[in-house]
Amino acid sequence: MGLALFDISVPDASATSRSAGRTSSVSVRSDQSNLYFLDGQSDGVISLTTVFAQMTATGRLKAVHTRTGQVAEQFYGDCGIAKPPSGRE
Repeated sequence: MGLALFDISVPDASATSRSAGRTSSVSVRSDQSNLYFLDGQSDGVISLTTVFAQMTATGRLKAVHTRTGQVAEQFYGDCGIAKPPSGRE
């Protein structure tokens, strides 16, 4: 699963998400350690991505992505920090 989160602004509670060719505005929250990205889509699907302040053995951040619709799905993995997508610097 590929998901990019960028234009992250915790003070403004906003970010942009890109996945499977779809780009959308999402809400972002922080508890001073972890980041939470909430995406409510027009088809009723709700996605929550949590990026934890814990490193993996490979130096990336632990993450979990949960998506609920007609079926609930949960993905565990990690994420890295990268440059913004082309044209967004």
